[in-house]
Amino acid sequence: RYLKIVHLPRVFIPMAIPSMPRLAAVRPRSKVPPRRRSNGGRPTKEQIVLRDERLLNTARKLFIANGFSATTLENIAKQSRVALRTIYQQYGGKEEIFAAAIQRAVAQIQGLELQLDWDGSISQVLRAAARKLVEFCTIPEAVVLQRLMIAESGRFPELMFSLSQEGHAK
Repeated sequence: RYLKIVHLPRVFIPMAIPSMPRLAAVRPRSKVPPRRRSNGGRPTKEQIVLRDERLLNTARKLFIANGFSATTLENIAKQSRVALRTIYQQYGGKEEIFAAAIQRAVAQIQGLELQLDWDGSISQVLRAAARKLVEFCTIPEAVVLQRLMIAESGRFPELMFSLSQEGHAK
């Protein structure tokens, strides 16, 4: 049954209208097919690479923001949208994901190039190199990362030693 509201001054009276046909719901069709959800199973290689990148970026941000002690694997898993089991299978534990996140961040920062203009006198080149080095060392993420590495160097002496050796080699 359909209802029709009859409007009288200051009074609304619902009345049944039995003879009205039903209208079919019409939805506009989208030209973009709906995104299929995964049926489970093994992720593709591209999905694994993206998942690991997201996982390490999230871990780095949480370790920088909260420190090693206050960051939990549960928080990392939740914020990177992966299962806790995946972290344990991929990295083994909190220490290993910390090391992987720090090594990846250091490699990204070390990958930045200090482009120098070699034209000019030796003093001009050295001054330009010093300015570039100061710019490089004061990148906000590099400063925060260095503070975190210093704070956790007692807990991870091998990691800090290997990172310092890599830095000296470059």
